[in-house]
Amino acid sequence: MVEYVIAGSEVGIMRELLSKNDQPFFAFFRVIELKPFNKDTNISFLREGLMESGVDCTVDTLEKAYELMGGFPAWLNLAGLRMVEGGCDKWFILSGPTVKFIIESELSNLNPNQLRLLKALAVGVKLSKSNVRKPNRVLTELIAKGLVEKLGWGRYRIVDPLLANYLKING
Repeated sequence: MVEYVIAGSEVGIMRELLSKNDQPFFAFFRVIELKPFNKDTNISFLREGLMESGVDCTVDTLEKAYELMGGFPAWLNLAGLRMVEGGCDKWFILSGPTVKFIIESELSNLNPNQLRLLKALAVGVKLSKSNVRKPNRVLTELIAKGLVEKLGWGRYRIVDPLLANYLKING
């Protein structure tokens, strides 16, 4: 038996390739979408990783990490490394050059309307007040890129909480 696994970080493109009936891979693969860790798993993951390196952080610090990063394993790994290197009180991930580089690289691929709408979502501005032409079209583009998800009628959010927090601070 031969099995294939395909993966991609462009969630919208992956969904289109695998779920639309006019695409070549339609119904060819079973789709399993990996979600971020929940709060308990996040805290356990960080605590156990830090203990292996002899670092013991407070539950408050680990909870703050979850609030900031939303359980994304890549960000948790980076935060854990920062805690091992600098201690629990100096880990704040948004001040690190790696995060700035990754996020700025991702943002550099957006057009001005997409960036403006992301910033508006990050600070809670209504779409009608976002100063974006054709916000529904821009939302569709951001959803296709996997940066935004629809929560309900007229409600959207930035998928990556670290990106949202970065935009709030540096927007």
